[in-house]
Amino acid sequence: MFGWEAVVGCIVALTCFAFFPRIHLGEWKEWFLVVLSVVVLAFWQPAGLLITVGMTAVAWLTIIGREKEKGPFPCIPTSVGIILLLAPLVISKSLPWLISPTPSVSGYDLTRWFVPLGLSFTSFRLIGVLLDSTALKIPVSFSRLALLSFFFPTFPSGPITTLQSLKELGNEYTWSSELLPAGERILAGIARKVLLADTLKEFVIDPWLAQGVGQLEPFQCLVLPVVFGMYIYWDFAGYSDMAIGIARLLGYRVPENFNRPYMSRNLIDFWRRWHITLSEWIRVRLMMKIAGRRAGIVKLSIATIISMSLCGLWHGFGWGYFLWGIWHGIGLVAVHLVGEAGKRSERLRNAIRRTTGAFGSTFLTFIYVTIGWVWFFLPVRDGAALIQRGMQWRGGDTVEFLVPVGVAAGLTAIYIAGNQGKHLWERLPLPVRGTFLAGLLGLVVYAVLYRHGVKQEFIYTQF
Repeated sequence: MFGWEAVVGCIVALTCFAFFPRIHLGEWKEWFLVVLSVVVLAFWQPAGLLITVGMTAVAWLTIIGREKEKGPFPCIPTSVGIILLLAPLVISKSLPWLISPTPSVSGYDLTRWFVPLGLSFTSFRLIGVLLDSTALKIPVSFSRLALLSFFFPTFPSGPITTLQSLKELGNEYTWSSELLPAGERILAGIARKVLLADTLKEFVIDPWLAQGVGQLEPFQCLVLPVVFGMYIYWDFAGYSDMAIGIARLLGYRVPENFNRPYMSRNLIDFWRRWHITLSEWIRVRLMMKIAGRRAGIVKLSIATIISMSLCGLWHGFGWGYFLWGIWHGIGLVAVHLVGEAGKRSERLRNAIRRTTGAFGSTFLTFIYVTIGWVWFFLPVRDGAALIQRGMQWRGGDTVEFLVPVGVAAGLTAIYIAGNQGKHLWERLPLPVRGTFLAGLLGLVVYAVLYRHGVKQEFIYTQF
């Protein structure tokens, strides 16, 4: 029912966790985890592993060449290395888009193109190493570089770790202190994937899209973008939970990737909470480079739109991803302009506060983000048709009225519960938490064993 790479990862992590407290690897720990990760990745996707080995070699040769470069152009090795690291990513993303109009040859569909597992994340990790080691003067050992490249919990779908964010737990790492929190994160991730994301895809998204957008009722077109957003959040955040939990079992801390993004009060806040490692990478290493120091509002706005457009194309070459990036870029610029205007006008600031409030601003942000998912999941023509049919909703019969209203009421309840119960889980007694986790584990096991749906991989393994 969900990506078997996650199951293998959990088994390997738990096995290593059982032996780590009994052995002392010292400086060999990084190499041990590199070898372990290579073995796991060879099981998942041998061809993808070979490509990652080549990219890691390029990054290491770039670092060596940069250290030996004494001429007038010391930045040349880094620039060449970045281009070579981007080449596999650009090729794998662009070819399906370029050959999509081409008819099949001898029955083979040319649009089915091999994308190495974790390629996008590996490219950004290694480019980040080259940039950070240059700008921050951070020394890089080959074992550290290899661990960042191959560390199997974060390899397929992130988070995007850096030289600074992948941290060893050190003296605080003990059997008793890590087993429960790591287990909670792994179980929460599996539950998000199996019970929530897979359920939406199997019983709502796939059947509705099988009908064709033109055959959907207006209320379905109104609800489907919301379902898209919930599905990708539960699927991707579920994987991030599992990666964080497995890494803790192996003695490492990786950065958080989500922080209740649908509680955001504006789009800037949303991108501080959604896919945090990617948005931080784009802001620091792309947008700020394009805008430059002390950029004016016009230059900053242009840099924001360009950066978000490239963020869309990072997911795949296609007009839908590009429009999704433009949509968010325009939204970010609008929020920034309104914020700047509010700083100069107390009357405007008070009017915005009175008009929206905390709930209103969160609701408007949610609506804006939800509309964007249409371009992310559907071809441009189908997305436009979906929005057009959704705007025709007038209530109609009982089902047409109750489904959208029920979805809105459920989201409102989640918003209230999220605000009120933020720290409730940590305050619960341990027996209560254990009972709840046992029941959740039972539901997950039941869903995996007895649900007869199609196997559903994690969505971000395709990016």
